Amino acid sequence: MIRKIINWTVCILLAFAALTAAYLAGRYSRPAVAVDNQSAELEELRSRQADAAIVRRVSQQMEDIAYQQKAVSDQERDHARQQSELALEMRDRAEQESRLARQAERRAKAAAEEAQQQRETAMALQKVAEEQRDQANYAKSVTDTLSYRTVGRTLGSSSYTQFEGGNYELAAKLAYNSWYMLENYGGNTYYAETFTALSQCSETTRSITTRKGGAVRAVFPILGDGCVAVTDYGEIEIVRRGQGRQVVLQNEGYDFRDVLVGADGIYALSFSGPLCLVQTDGSVREIQLPKGEYMKLADCGNGQFLIASKRNLLSYNTTSGKVRSVMAFDRDLLSMAYCSKVAFLFFADGIAEKYAVDGTVAMWKANDGRRITAATYDRKLDVLLAGCDNGDVLVVDSNDKVIATFYGHNSRVTGMLIVNDIMITSSYDKNVFLWNLPFFRYSATQSLADVLGISGMQRNGTGHSVSQEWLNPVPLKLDSWPLSICQFGEYEIAVGTSAGNIIRYNVSSSDMARQIREKYNVALDMEEWDHYVGSTFQYISLE
Repeated sequence: MIRKIINWTVCILLAFAALTAAYLAGRYSRPAVAVDNQSAELEELRSRQADAAIVRRVSQQMEDIAYQQKAVSDQERDHARQQSELALEMRDRAEQESRLARQAERRAKAAAEEAQQQRETAMALQKVAEEQRDQANYAKSVTDTLSYRTVGRTLGSSSYTQFEGGNYELAAKLAYNSWYMLENYGGNTYYAETFTALSQCSETTRSITTRKGGAVRAVFPILGDGCVAVTDYGEIEIVRRGQGRQVVLQNEGYDFRDVLVGADGIYALSFSGPLCLVQTDGSVREIQLPKGEYMKLADCGNGQFLIASKRNLLSYNTTSGKVRSVMAFDRDLLSMAYCSKVAFLFFADGIAEKYAVDGTVAMWKANDGRRITAATYDRKLDVLLAGCDNGDVLVVDSNDKVIATFYGHNSRVTGMLIVNDIMITSSYDKNVFLWNLPFFRYSATQSLADVLGISGMQRNGTGHSVSQEWLNPVPLKLDSWPLSICQFGEYEIAVGTSAGNIIRYNVSSSDMARQIREKYNVALDMEEWDHYVGSTFQYISLE
């Protein structure tokens, strides 16, 4: 391209020179001045030639410059090509490195995922190992717990044997350790073996015979440690702890069937009447009643009593001294219970009625028609306990639904109450049963403690789960019929019998264990431990 520019420039200069010469030749063509003109033209041509030479030199220089520039351009083009090739090479290298980086990233990601998977697997294995360890520890704990519970029951049997053999101190040690192992390993301290051993060694059972020996038809608790008892031989007695008995009234003309303590004295109900009031000054006042066969008294509060006979329900106002009829029955009444302004009436045909103070009567059938012969209402658990003539004991909730049935007695139930979550029942089968409610199973999946809402009994202080089993009650066997029971102090009950005895039982295994520990050194030595417990069990020091 530079060569073309130079060639065009030379052609233009030559054409310009030719046109200039033609112009001058036409202007100075006159003969007179021909020579001069020719000389001038010659000089001009020489000048032009010189100029042309200059032009050629300039053109040559420009061509050289153009060639030089071309060479530079070629060099730059070659350099650019080299740079382009280098750039392409670097791009290829960058792409390769990018591919390698992506591959490395994928490998790193795969490695990270594998590491995470391995970590999760390791954590899962660790968790499984921990669960297996916990299961093993739990299994060991359960095994140890069951073993100690079994040993506890065995020690109770051993204590009974030693006591019968006259080894009272050793028997006391074994009885206390039996209770301790069951108590501290969540076992039931109301197994017959353990409870009997505690009762023997604590020597807490007491029996008092009334003067005439008549049947003790009713007992009623009084403030402090004591009770009032009445017999069908017309006796009223007060029994207090440490004070023996005090005869308040003795009159064979009365056949007392029930008793309670009011603000103004002791009220005793005779079978055919009257209602006797032994006042605080010792005098006796008779309150005449309509003809009937009377059986139960109930304190309604505010000086109001309910008096039940086989065919009538009466009320008595202690302030006015008046007796009035509440309702008459067209069938025989067997028993009555009262709580919170509601009277529960149980009839011989199996029908039960709830009579409220406002006069409403709700009818409901006892479970499958069984006749209820004794009943009481427990305010703490808000349940009605109803004993039947066949020995069954029903637990009825506030909705009149039978939520549990206790089987054990085989004759008519005569009385019942609850003391510190222990239900006590008596029967004509000459037994008083102790039922440890928190340990009694209600169904295969639920305990009676859950149903009744007995709280704080699921674990003991050591953290061992409390066993909830299909348990048999603790039997307290008597030589005669137990006709009535009531609470006697904080831990004891009083049982009135057909033989005229008032028998006191301590129904708290913990209290009996406390009394044994206060009286004896209850720690087994190593030789006794190895013999009665076993060397495979870790020694427990009770010092």
